[in-house]
Amino acid sequence: MSLYENSISTLQNYINSQKGIQLPNRYHVTVKRKDQEQYVDFICSMAQLPSRRIKAYADMLSGVASPIGMPYGVEYVNNIMEFVIEESFASRKYFEDWISLFFTDEFERSDSDYVNRINFVENATGEVKIQALSVQAKGTTPIINASYTLYECFPLELIPTKFDESMMNSTMKFTVNLFYSRYKYDIIGV
Repeated sequence: MSLYENSISTLQNYINSQKGIQLPNRYHVTVKRKDQEQYVDFICSMAQLPSRRIKAYADMLSGVASPIGMPYGVEYVNNIMEFVIEESFASRKYFEDWISLFFTDEFERSDSDYVNRINFVENATGEVKIQALSVQAKGTTPIINASYTLYECFPLELIPTKFDESMMNSTMKFTVNLFYSRYKYDIIGV
């Protein structure tokens, strides 16, 4: 057996031992706001696994040429998700209403402008679940390889969506820039 055939065999054995490779188009996303009891299922055309990084300061007193990083916290980076807009605009309205939870119906007069009063953040947060699905299934039920739950979420921004007459046979989509304070993951395939 050649070196090339041996490395292909080794790679195939590894992939088989890991139950295959995760495909990027096999996922399911559900969303739940604080003012609701159940998760909502929209057509999510693009999702990202959450991101976090260790915050560290440089210890210049370590006596080495390069400073040693000293961890002091963790930072969660915003998540971008894209959803398909139905003709009823149900998904877009859901996120518009979610943003509206931050503001009361009362207004305060400030010079010549009206300013909304802000609600407490904890009254307007929610959760997002992102599940990685296997190419295999148990009957009609997909097998979940991994599940990520984003906590204390809220939409920071609904990124502008354009109408475009040259896109006649395409779906209209909108993008949400989502804040979350932490996440929990469960790798089921292990």
